[in-house]
Amino acid sequence: MNYIYDIVLNFNENAYNFYDWYKEDNIELYIKVPVFKIEEDILKKISTSIFTVDKEFLSIIYNKTIKYLAKKSKSIKYA
Repeated sequence: MNYIYDIVLNFNENAYNFYDWYKEDNIELYIKVPVFKIEEDILKKISTSIFTVDKEFLSIIYNKTIKYLAKKSKSIKYA
């Protein structure tokens, strides 16, 4: 499994570019997040509609994400 390290994420309902973020947005710092290569049509489905994944995929990513919390870290169930 591949990971991306030291990434800032914005968990708003609508996706938009980082340079349009506001201080009031729900911005969080993550130490480690799993990354997967997907096909373009799946990416379009994810970004434009509700998308479901199977339980096998969820079991693969379970507790693999680590969030930075003021001098300590916390595992996140799914991200």
